[in-house]
Amino acid sequence: MGFDRKRFEPGFRAEADELLRRLEAGLAAVRAGGAGGGLLGEMALAAHTLRGSSTMMGLAPVGAVARQVENFLCRARAGEAAVGAAQIDLLAECLRSIRALMEGGEPADGFAERAARIFDAGAAQPGEEGARCRRRC
Repeated sequence: MGFDRKRFEPGFRAEADELLRRLEAGLAAVRAGGAGGGLLGEMALAAHTLRGSSTMMGLAPVGAVARQVENFLCRARAGEAAVGAAQIDLLAECLRSIRALMEGGEPADGFAERAARIFDAGAAQPGEEGARCRRRC
């Protein structure tokens, strides 16, 4: 018997919505000047959970965006990445893109290129991001 995604979809969607709300609330606090390590760690954990559950549900594009968010937040918490206006705006765009992807839509034009340019500096090597994040977050 295979994995029945339809059986788990309502629970997944409810959890994903709650995780996105946490990320959005955290982002609002960061925008207001509250980018402390504890908040960034909580946000990274929410992104990590969203990444894993969306990948398990077959939503690889959602998982890919959530992975970028998670990795950036871990680097920011560790002091390896600055959290400036460009990063805050891109985090907001990531969250909008995740919502669009979950509804069957697509991210805004040029999103992937902007994300790569802003987030990928100092990114972990493939297969390394989870271990690096756990050590830092």
